[in-house]
Amino acid sequence: MKNEELAEKIVNQSLSIGRKRNPGIDKAKEKYGKDLINKIREGKLEKENEAIKELSKVEYGPLVYLDEGKMVLKDKVGHSVVITCNENNFTLAKEIERKCLKNGAHPIIITTNAERTREKYQLPPEDTLMELDPITASLSGKTDYALKVEPIENKRWKKEVSRKRMKTQAPVRQKINEISDEAKVKWSYIGWPHEETSKDLEVTHEEFKEILNESMEESFNPNMIELTEAWYRKLEGTEEILIEHQDGTKLELGVKGRHFLKDDGVLSEEDIERGDIGMNFPCGEIFIAPLETRANGKIFIPKTTISDYGTVMNLWLHMEKGKLVDYSAEENEDYLKRFLDENTKGINTIAELGIGCNKKSKYTGGYTLIDEKILGTIHIAIGWNKGFGGTTQSSAHHDFIKPMEKGRMYADGELVMEKGRIVED
Repeated sequence: MKNEELAEKIVNQSLSIGRKRNPGIDKAKEKYGKDLINKIREGKLEKENEAIKELSKVEYGPLVYLDEGKMVLKDKVGHSVVITCNENNFTLAKEIERKCLKNGAHPIIITTNAERTREKYQLPPEDTLMELDPITASLSGKTDYALKVEPIENKRWKKEVSRKRMKTQAPVRQKINEISDEAKVKWSYIGWPHEETSKDLEVTHEEFKEILNESMEESFNPNMIELTEAWYRKLEGTEEILIEHQDGTKLELGVKGRHFLKDDGVLSEEDIERGDIGMNFPCGEIFIAPLETRANGKIFIPKTTISDYGTVMNLWLHMEKGKLVDYSAEENEDYLKRFLDENTKGINTIAELGIGCNKKSKYTGGYTLIDEKILGTIHIAIGWNKGFGGTTQSSAHHDFIKPMEKGRMYADGELVMEKGRIVED
């Protein structure tokens, strides 16, 4: 998919970035009364009016302005948008910026990469890592949309950073999550086929590009959207989920009172009201934040890539009362241990259950943004889930993807998935 086309779909079709209600309206009502706004709308005030002069200032939006001598109520102002990208995908970030500008939004672009990210942990005095940068805090809390166009090309950058430094900085990462959640910042993570990433995944760059592009195109396919809707109709209102598999997996999850959310390519008002304020590209899953005290049993994960470390093979996870209490793996078990050790309290708590709905997604070997969307898979996650209906604040979130060709899923005792496919009514 070409950059201009993808930017158009992201900005206008999916996220509706442009303008929002002018907060100056409420400031004006508080100071001058609500009747003033009606009088402005009806053109009953002269431009020399002292209140009008005040409301023409930028502190109010501005709320009124003159257009060819006629006073106009400016009831909408532009969204603020932070776009973080890598030098390699600046062209897509620029197209997104252009679409935002045309819609009246206020975008800024920040570039970074794996090396610069690593040095932010390696170079400062260790006590500096404890500090919350006020610029980052301000951006995290005052932005309407935070978009990331895969800024990290090397997914193994943490291997050169000490565990102690990662752990020292973990409370800051959590605080940034808390600030964003409190402000209800809408977010999106947009995949990109970096050549360096394909080397980490041990797939060819051409193969990686093809998988990502096909997954992106399927993200806007009406058939994929209908599948997410079918799963939603099947599962919304469920109280208990049971996952079973021939490999010995048996995991029970409580979801009573929580809502299933649809990653269907559109961040709708209904999604936002239900607590879903984010979206990945490629799209294609239905997911939920299970009750944080109601996960019991064990689940086998054939292969998972631990964020920024590498691949863990043949992993067993054991959950009790919502917590990861034990785990074992045939290869690289230490990667998971390091990940758990370097993050804040809550990282071992059940965070998510998801079901892949994108038939064009194929296994990349560890690019979660694609792998978790694969039709015929489920995924569970641990850690942060406050931003999509849960209660856990943590400094990270990690997904474990499980193929279900030989598995089953039950909802309140009813078989809803068999061999990775939805069981039709």
